[in-house]
Amino acid sequence: MSTTEKHVELYSKCAVSSCGLPMEANGEGGLDLKVTGGYGDFCDDIFDKPMWFRLCHKHSHKFASFLNNPEILHPYYGHSHDGSEYGFWFGHISWEQRTWLSYINLFFNAWYKLGLKKAIYYIKKQIKEHVLWSKENINDASTPIIWNSLLFSLFFLTNYRKGLVNKIYWSLKKRKTSSLG
Repeated sequence: MSTTEKHVELYSKCAVSSCGLPMEANGEGGLDLKVTGGYGDFCDDIFDKPMWFRLCHKHSHKFASFLNNPEILHPYYGHSHDGSEYGFWFGHISWEQRTWLSYINLFFNAWYKLGLKKAIYYIKKQIKEHVLWSKENINDASTPIIWNSLLFSLFFLTNYRKGLVNKIYWSLKKRKTSSLG
Protein backbone atom coordinates (compact mmCIF):
# COMPACT_ATOMS: atom_id res chain seq x y z
CA MET A 1 0.00 0.00 0.00
CA SER A 2 1.45 3.36 -1.02
CA THR A 3 1.76 6.32 1.33
CA THR A 4 -1.01 8.14 -0.53
CA GLU A 5 -3.39 5.18 -0.24
CA LYS A 6 -2.59 4.94 3.47
CA HIS A 7 -3.33 8.66 3.89
CA VAL A 8 -6.69 8.32 2.14
CA GLU A 9 -7.56 5.29 4.28
CA LEU A 10 -6.61 7.03 7.54
CA TYR A 11 -8.38 10.22 6.54
CA SER A 12 -11.68 8.57 5.60
CA LYS A 13 -12.45 7.11 9.03
CA CYS A 14 -11.76 7.67 12.71
CA ALA A 15 -8.13 6.73 13.40
CA VAL A 16 -8.98 5.00 16.70
CA SER A 17 -8.80 1.37 15.63
CA SER A 18 -11.67 0.21 17.85
CA CYS A 19 -13.93 2.91 16.36
CA GLY A 20 -13.22 3.25 12.63
CA LEU A 21 -16.32 5.42 12.12
CA PRO A 22 -16.50 6.39 8.42
CA MET A 23 -15.94 10.13 7.98
CA GLU A 24 -16.34 12.52 5.10
CA ALA A 25 -14.32 15.65 4.47
CA ASN A 26 -15.60 18.56 6.59
CA GLY A 27 -18.16 16.40 8.31
CA GLU A 28 -19.24 14.87 11.58
CA GLY A 29 -17.44 17.34 13.86
CA GLY A 30 -14.15 15.51 13.51
CA LEU A 31 -10.63 16.65 14.27
CA ASP A 32 -7.91 16.56 11.62
CA LEU A 33 -4.39 15.94 12.91
CA LYS A 34 -1.00 16.00 11.24
CA VAL A 35 1.82 13.90 12.65
CA THR A 36 5.46 14.33 11.83
CA GLY A 37 8.31 12.83 13.75
CA GLY A 38 11.92 13.41 14.39
CA TYR A 39 14.55 13.79 17.03
CA GLY A 40 16.00 16.87 18.62
CA ASP A 41 15.07 19.82 16.43
CA PHE A 42 15.19 17.82 13.23
CA CYS A 43 11.96 16.62 11.59
CA ASP A 44 12.71 13.48 9.66
CA ASP A 45 10.04 13.55 6.96
CA ILE A 46 12.21 13.63 3.85
CA PHE A 47 11.26 10.11 2.72
CA ASP A 48 7.95 9.73 4.55
CA LYS A 49 5.47 12.55 4.24
CA PRO A 50 3.73 13.67 7.46
CA MET A 51 0.64 11.58 8.24
CA TRP A 52 -2.78 13.18 8.29
CA PHE A 53 -5.56 11.41 10.14
CA ARG A 54 -8.97 12.14 11.63
CA LEU A 55 -10.68 11.54 14.92
CA CYS A 56 -14.46 11.32 15.13
CA HIS A 57 -16.36 13.80 17.29
CA LYS A 58 -16.38 11.55 20.35
CA HIS A 59 -12.67 10.71 20.14
CA SER A 60 -11.78 14.35 19.38
CA HIS A 61 -13.25 15.34 22.74
CA LYS A 62 -11.46 12.46 24.45
CA PHE A 63 -8.16 13.51 22.90
CA ALA A 64 -8.66 17.17 23.90
CA SER A 65 -9.53 16.05 27.42
CA PHE A 66 -6.44 13.83 27.52
CA LEU A 67 -4.21 16.76 26.50
CA ASN A 68 -5.88 18.93 29.16
CA ASN A 69 -4.38 22.09 27.68
CA PRO A 70 -6.91 24.65 26.38
CA GLU A 71 -4.10 26.68 24.83
CA ILE A 72 -3.41 23.86 22.36
CA LEU A 73 -6.80 22.21 21.92
CA HIS A 74 -9.78 23.38 23.93
CA PRO A 75 -11.83 20.47 25.31
CA TYR A 76 -15.14 22.38 25.38
CA TYR A 77 -15.20 25.17 22.80
CA GLY A 78 -13.43 23.65 19.82
CA HIS A 79 -16.12 23.51 17.18
CA SER A 80 -19.77 23.92 16.35
CA HIS A 81 -22.33 21.11 16.57
CA ASP A 82 -25.38 20.31 14.51
CA GLY A 83 -26.47 17.60 16.92
CA SER A 84 -25.92 14.66 14.60
CA GLU A 85 -22.34 13.91 15.68
CA TYR A 86 -21.49 10.59 17.27
CA GLY A 87 -21.08 11.32 20.99
CA PHE A 88 -23.45 14.34 21.07
CA TRP A 89 -26.07 14.26 23.85
CA PHE A 90 -28.27 16.46 26.09
CA GLY A 91 -25.42 17.20 28.53
CA HIS A 92 -22.77 17.68 25.84
CA ILE A 93 -20.29 20.47 26.59
CA SER A 94 -19.71 22.98 23.80
CA TRP A 95 -19.82 26.73 23.25
CA GLU A 96 -23.35 26.57 21.87
CA GLN A 97 -24.85 23.90 24.13
CA ARG A 98 -27.03 25.55 26.78
CA THR A 99 -29.05 22.83 28.49
CA TRP A 100 -29.20 22.66 32.28
CA LEU A 101 -27.29 19.37 32.19
CA SER A 102 -24.54 20.79 29.98
CA TYR A 103 -24.02 23.58 32.54
CA ILE A 104 -23.65 21.03 35.35
CA ASN A 105 -21.44 18.82 33.22
CA LEU A 106 -19.25 21.79 32.22
CA PHE A 107 -18.82 22.93 35.82
CA PHE A 108 -17.85 19.55 37.29
CA ASN A 109 -15.76 18.52 34.30
CA ALA A 110 -13.80 21.80 34.33
CA TRP A 111 -13.46 21.63 38.13
CA TYR A 112 -12.04 18.11 37.91
CA LYS A 113 -9.72 18.84 34.98
CA LEU A 114 -8.75 22.49 35.45
CA GLY A 115 -9.66 23.51 39.00
CA LEU A 116 -12.43 25.46 40.72
CA LYS A 117 -11.31 28.89 39.47
CA LYS A 118 -11.47 27.78 35.82
CA ALA A 119 -14.79 25.98 36.40
CA ILE A 120 -16.34 29.21 37.70
CA TYR A 121 -14.79 31.14 34.79
CA TYR A 122 -16.27 28.75 32.19
CA ILE A 123 -19.73 28.74 33.78
CA LYS A 124 -19.79 32.55 33.82
CA LYS A 125 -18.61 32.61 30.21
CA GLN A 126 -21.27 30.08 29.18
CA ILE A 127 -24.06 32.02 30.92
CA LYS A 128 -22.91 35.31 29.37
CA GLU A 129 -22.89 33.74 25.89
CA HIS A 130 -26.26 32.08 26.50
CA VAL A 131 -27.80 35.45 27.38
CA LEU A 132 -26.08 37.11 24.40
CA TRP A 133 -27.38 34.50 21.94
CA SER A 134 -30.88 34.87 23.43
CA LYS A 135 -31.09 38.58 22.61
CA GLU A 136 -33.14 40.04 19.77
CA ASN A 137 -29.93 41.28 18.18
CA ILE A 138 -26.76 39.45 19.23
CA ASN A 139 -24.64 42.33 17.91
CA ASP A 140 -26.30 44.87 20.19
CA ALA A 141 -25.99 44.21 23.94
CA SER A 142 -28.71 46.75 24.73
CA THR A 143 -31.48 44.81 22.94
CA PRO A 144 -33.91 42.84 25.12
CA ILE A 145 -33.54 39.15 25.91
CA ILE A 146 -35.99 36.73 24.29
CA TRP A 147 -36.82 34.87 27.49
CA ASN A 148 -38.79 32.02 25.90
CA SER A 149 -35.75 31.24 23.71
CA LEU A 150 -33.39 31.33 26.69
CA LEU A 151 -35.62 29.08 28.83
CA PHE A 152 -36.46 26.70 25.97
CA SER A 153 -32.77 26.02 25.32
CA LEU A 154 -32.26 25.12 29.00
CA PHE A 155 -34.64 22.17 28.68
CA PHE A 156 -34.48 21.15 25.03
CA LEU A 157 -31.75 20.62 22.47
CA THR A 158 -32.22 23.45 19.99
CA ASN A 159 -29.32 22.31 17.79
CA TYR A 160 -30.51 18.71 17.48
CA ARG A 161 -32.69 17.70 14.56
CA LYS A 162 -34.27 14.55 16.04
CA GLY A 163 -37.28 14.01 18.29
CA LEU A 164 -40.85 15.32 18.38
CA VAL A 165 -40.13 18.46 20.46
CA ASN A 166 -37.35 19.57 18.14
CA LYS A 167 -39.38 18.79 15.02
CA ILE A 168 -42.16 21.06 16.32
CA TYR A 169 -39.64 23.73 17.41
CA TRP A 170 -37.90 23.87 14.02
CA SER A 171 -41.16 23.84 12.06
CA LEU A 172 -42.52 26.76 14.15
CA LYS A 173 -39.23 28.63 13.80
CA LYS A 174 -39.28 28.08 10.02
CA ARG A 175 -42.90 29.21 9.80
CA LYS A 176 -42.14 32.36 11.87
CA THR A 177 -39.10 33.18 9.70
CA SER A 178 -41.03 32.71 6.43
CA SER A 179 -43.88 34.92 7.65
CA LEU A 180 -41.41 37.74 8.47
CA GLY A 181 -39.64 37.68 5.11
